[in-house]
Amino acid sequence: MLDVRSAAEFTRDGAPAAVHAPGGQLLQATDQAIGARRARVLLVDHDKVRAPVIASWLTQMGIETALVASRDAAALRRPASGDSRNLALDAVFIDANGLRELHGAHALHLIDLRSSAAYRTGHAAGARWSIRPPLTDIIRL
Repeated sequence: MLDVRSAAEFTRDGAPAAVHAPGGQLLQATDQAIGARRARVLLVDHDKVRAPVIASWLTQMGIETALVASRDAAALRRPASGDSRNLALDAVFIDANGLRELHGAHALHLIDLRSSAAYRTGHAAGARWSIRPPLTDIIRL
């Protein structure tokens, strides 16, 4: 669930389960905010103007998009870290200490999918940079 308003508006009254993704930047770099292909994107609709316009563009880009009224979005919360419904997410995220424990493990592929500029600025030791399309081939190496 994405909030396409300004940072100030999001900080003031953004829904707890939403992520800030300004509309213009979202359209220009969907891969920075939407990390999975064929993901269903929910946009928080505060003013019945910005979110519908962004939804229209995302739909034209082939991204399934729906609007959530701000009053409904305000009631949504992210699951707690230990919540069993969040088990898959817990398995995906790893902190620095967990990464250190895995260092040296067999078949460990550490791939940085951030922008190339962010990778050049700094990345975890041993990480390789990639974009998403060739990821399957890179993991096989």
